[in-house]
Amino acid sequence: MKNTQSDQKAISIRLSIIILFIVLMLTTVTLISFMLFENWLSSTDENIKIIAANINNEIYNQVIDFIHNPQHVNEANSELIKKGIIDMTDERERNVFFSNILKSHAGDRLHGLSFATETGEYYGVRKNEDGEIYFVRSGPETGGNYWYFEVKDDMTAGDVFYKGTKYDPRTREWYQTAKESGKNTYSEAYRHMSIEDINVSAVSPVYDNNGKFYGVMATHVTLSIIDDYLKNIVKNNNTIAVIVENSTGDLISNSMGIKNYSFNGNDAVKRFHIDDTKNKALIEAYENYKSSGSKSIKIKGENENYYINIEEYQTEGLDWVFITAMSDEAFTHGIYASTKMAVILILCALMLSFVIYMKFTNKFFKPINDLVETTDKFAKGDFLKRATVFRNDELGTITKSFNRMADTMHLLVNNLEEKVQERTLELDKTNNELRDNVEQIKYLSYHDFLTGLYNRLYFEEFLKKADKKENLPISIIFGDVNGLKLTNDIFSHAAGDELLKKSAEVLKRVCRTNDVVARMGGDEFAVILPKTDELAAKNIIDRVKNELSNEHISAIKCSMSLGSCTKSSDEQDIVRTMECAEEIMYKDKTINRDHVNSELIKTIIETLHSNYPRERVHSFNVSKLSSDLAQAMGLNEKDVLKVREAAFLHDIGKIAFKDEIINKKDVLNAEGKEVLQQHSLAGYRILNLFEETMDLAEGVISHHEKWNGTGYPSGLKGEEIPVMARIIAIAETYDVLTNPMFDGSMTKEAALAEIKKFSGINFDPEIAEKFIKMMTEKNESSI
Repeated sequence: MKNTQSDQKAISIRLSIIILFIVLMLTTVTLISFMLFENWLSSTDENIKIIAANINNEIYNQVIDFIHNPQHVNEANSELIKKGIIDMTDERERNVFFSNILKSHAGDRLHGLSFATETGEYYGVRKNEDGEIYFVRSGPETGGNYWYFEVKDDMTAGDVFYKGTKYDPRTREWYQTAKESGKNTYSEAYRHMSIEDINVSAVSPVYDNNGKFYGVMATHVTLSIIDDYLKNIVKNNNTIAVIVENSTGDLISNSMGIKNYSFNGNDAVKRFHIDDTKNKALIEAYENYKSSGSKSIKIKGENENYYINIEEYQTEGLDWVFITAMSDEAFTHGIYASTKMAVILILCALMLSFVIYMKFTNKFFKPINDLVETTDKFAKGDFLKRATVFRNDELGTITKSFNRMADTMHLLVNNLEEKVQERTLELDKTNNELRDNVEQIKYLSYHDFLTGLYNRLYFEEFLKKADKKENLPISIIFGDVNGLKLTNDIFSHAAGDELLKKSAEVLKRVCRTNDVVARMGGDEFAVILPKTDELAAKNIIDRVKNELSNEHISAIKCSMSLGSCTKSSDEQDIVRTMECAEEIMYKDKTINRDHVNSELIKTIIETLHSNYPRERVHSFNVSKLSSDLAQAMGLNEKDVLKVREAAFLHDIGKIAFKDEIINKKDVLNAEGKEVLQQHSLAGYRILNLFEETMDLAEGVISHHEKWNGTGYPSGLKGEEIPVMARIIAIAETYDVLTNPMFDGSMTKEAALAEIKKFSGINFDPEIAEKFIKMMTEKNESSI
């Protein structure tokens, strides 16, 4: 029997746990490491293909978005010249027209716009490297030379600051291309007339009302900008990218820092070929593409492999090929280096874990030994002895229970007086907590719980105390946050709270420590400025507005209507001063209401288009198609403009939804569809908040209604649906079916057939017929 007990004590609990830990750790680490290494090797090839394809797609999307803008500018504005809305013989009207277009497209990186007549006159506006604009003119008044003019504040031409040589636009390639083609197109790449760069121009022939050729509208972009796009996209991806002309193989742009062209002494342009890059992978991929049409290929090198992706881009006048090559060297090198490092780290971790585990078990068993020793002394009559609580785990709970039991027994036997003292201390603690709560209640009674600023009660009490002669002059500022209702309705009350807190933060930061900043309720704030004159108060207002202009909540730019008034003499009534400040604030809000509302709409649509480039292209396409259809239907110019604006804003409500809903290319599930269908309601709420866009709201909310009444959100049927919405519905469907950014795989003819198929079901049959006729004529004229 003794031998059996000796055998049982030979292996302790502690040793058993250590052995089990080491075995499980080694087994788990070895198995997981093997599986990870195998998975890394097997998935690397596929991952590189996906990354390379994504980079190629990103380059493609950015460049076509960049190159689409000049074409849109021409299409949107050449008609104004044709219809005589813009008189090109009126210098002031012409200059304002050009400069406004260039400024409205400041973010599109356009180089310039111009209009040349068949009689040789040339008018234009250019942008230099610093973003400053200047006018260009050539004609009889300049002796046939091109002159550069400064731009004055009123957008008229100022002094001549450069006089160039003879310039006849009719000899330029872009002019001849537009005249010969007779349609909107792009010119071939050509040398800029005054800087060492290559231009591509979107050109549109302009005819007068009698059909006589009048001149050419051109929007110019420099191709060196695309190099920057490519470098930024591929710089951290071990990737190189080039864009070449499909027909010649000449370089358009590249990410390798090499020249795409050069200029010789007689101003001729020498274009470099893709062979001049000396990159074997790119050259081989391009030759393979030209011979076999293959757009995805893996090319093996001596020390690394290249994954090549090719994408075509064709539009009127342009036929480009996008080529990206990603090396796998960084990936495979990292795998083997990571594997080696992982083995070293695992061994170190195992050694460290063993040491830590040894110390842990020592620490773990220490409370048990202490508890055994304490219970032994307690059993021998030492009621003052207590076990030490080392941790708040199960052993700690047992130890605490033992100590409570010992305390109870000690109190019952010898320490009743100590128990009374303990209860007294607890009562004192409770009283102290009550006093703290009184201070907290006092704080809350004078402060706004959301922003932490003083509230109206404190403001009014302090105003009475501050109304003293020694504090003169006293200024009061009243402020009202702009866009709070829009933020609450569209982006939730949580976003509205953030807007209020951000406004409060700016006010607190700009004002001085002895100023009193308070939230008066809702979206109103007020500030008391002792010893502050009228000029100083207005300076504070300017600083508040300036700092708020740099803050955004969701897609809302922070802003506030502000007014101030100053009590300068003891005879003035401080209450009247406060009322005066509030009146001036409301006057500021009323005067600037249209500007503020316009900024809110502009910021929302710019944020949507910036976050989702696909939506930007879609908005421009649907707007153009809708306005063309409205014109074909014979609507007046005012209604055509209203259709164009509503179509451009038809998806503005998508700003309220998450990325995974808007950007999802696969078919949405039922829940996702239900969420996305709310975007028309959200857009209606946004546009209905502003007087200048209220007449567009009905077209936006109803553009997903169907002729047979099965659409959403209201299930309208037939002519119950506004005409504007019926037009937008057809234009949007056509763009989604044909636009590659929406995975549109249909040809124009197939898309028109689809619209005809659902005529009388989804679409107004008369409007659908006019659209099909209009697009068919366009397609035939473009052949």
